[in-house]
Amino acid sequence: SSDETASSRRKMLKKAYEFAKKTGNSERVIEFASRSLLDFPKDKGREEKVLDLISIHENAGKSVVANVLKHAFMENYPNSPKADSLKNIVQDQNMSTDSIMVELGKKVKLNPGTTGINTLMATIYVDACKAYATVLPERENAPKLLFNAAQLTTTMRQFDKTIGLYDWIVDKYPDTDDAPVALATKGFILDNDLKDMDKAKEIYRQFIEKYPDHNLTGQIQFLLENLGKSNEELLKQLDPQAKKQ
Repeated sequence: SSDETASSRRKMLKKAYEFAKKTGNSERVIEFASRSLLDFPKDKGREEKVLDLISIHENAGKSVVANVLKHAFMENYPNSPKADSLKNIVQDQNMSTDSIMVELGKKVKLNPGTTGINTLMATIYVDACKAYATVLPERENAPKLLFNAAQLTTTMRQFDKTIGLYDWIVDKYPDTDDAPVALATKGFILDNDLKDMDKAKEIYRQFIEKYPDHNLTGQIQFLLENLGKSNEELLKQLDPQAKKQ
């Protein structure tokens, strides 16, 4: 049953998280703590995991992301004794997590490189978006920030990260307007950037089945029918129609 699956997954994540902590594997602690926060948001031990994420980011010199996590912690667990002590040491004391994210978003455009963004700030912002959505998953802003992060990772050509972020939106926010666009864009990246035609075909079909009336469906149908064709072939195909009009 799905309850049994959830229960064994919960146990597996707990073991993996504890083992990663014991062996001092920070990357794995982040991975398993984040995974269990996302998949089991109501579980006990949630606060401890967020505090782990804060200290790992601080120890790694990622103070901006640690600051976002601290603010998110204080807003999510206002009655926790730890929230009081964080209040005194946090940067941007009087700002909300949402305002901090807006300010971080602006910095992505400052001193841009050849791609039109500041890659260092974009990388920090992407991590901050993921941190926000991990600790404050129910906020309306969460899927929008994940979407921003996905677009930035595309610009930086970090397509594995992009796919992961779009999957996160589709999986955790299926009823938002962002979900169909995330699925369509995932298909487009698999098709155009990663040249994985089989996976792209699968995603395009999934989209048409899931969202038959969406305003992108016609476009996706066209992409599916012309998968693997070069721009020249497509132009030749479209040209006769253009002449008829």
